[in-house]
Amino acid sequence: MAILSVENRAGGVAKTTTATALGLGLARKLAPQGGKALIIDLDPQGDSAATMLGLRPGSRCVSNLLDGRTDLRTAVKQNVMSADREGEDGPSRPGLFVLPASDRLVEAKTGMVEEVGREVQRLINSGRTDYHNFPTIASLFVQRLSPLTKIFDFIILDCPPTLDAFQQAVHAFADAAVVPTQLDFKSARATFKHAQGIITDQKNGIECHVAYLVPVMVDPRLNLTQAMMERFQKEGYARRMAPPIPRSVRVSEAPARGGQTILEYEPSHPASVAYQQLIDMVATDYGIGEPNYA
Repeated sequence: MAILSVENRAGGVAKTTTATALGLGLARKLAPQGGKALIIDLDPQGDSAATMLGLRPGSRCVSNLLDGRTDLRTAVKQNVMSADREGEDGPSRPGLFVLPASDRLVEAKTGMVEEVGREVQRLINSGRTDYHNFPTIASLFVQRLSPLTKIFDFIILDCPPTLDAFQQAVHAFADAAVVPTQLDFKSARATFKHAQGIITDQKNGIECHVAYLVPVMVDPRLNLTQAMMERFQKEGYARRMAPPIPRSVRVSEAPARGGQTILEYEPSHPASVAYQQLIDMVATDYGIGEPNYA
């Protein structure tokens, strides 16, 4: 069992594209043994992972698990959806599931902050002084999502650019981070800052680390590309550098062609090959299946 967060405070760096490709690739490796992968969307702007996969989430939302109002078993049944669309003449995706998001996630986040505040005040009023045991947003987040680890073999968190109150929560829940980044100066600077934020959380007792840095939308013809690749490797913010994902209109076309990932839309495309190398890298590190790419 492993949990990866796909994150970067920079916007427009293919986080959802990377999360869906990684989720699909790992599900393909897990399915023959009956394993399952889950993508959890944490972007309150709404169901981007589900929409990219051609799904219709309706009222399903991760907020229905986080707000604690519904029995967990019921909440999971009502909100987690299969991404397998073979029955509607869509892509076959056995073993892949999605927990969508919606703008109700903002309300749930606010509710959690208020819930923690009330409980902390109650404990203080009762004379408790073991402050290190007091509830936090992170502890509540982990408590309400941890039961999913008994159902799924791999969980991927598709994170928005701004995590706000959920930053430490995500890093408390996840084992490691996948950080997609463009190789232009502005995106690279944001990525360095993001990696530093994870390092800061580690100093506060969080074990999450940057496991994979994924260069995306790469144009190998540019001198800046190689210079930035070398800088990232030199800085050592990530334990492993993934193969660069080349820039291509095919990647952005794929969801519009019936809700496909690039792996399904054009499997032999260089971007698909690069994503498959990332999938194999992650699968090897976590002992899942056999490499699909040699």
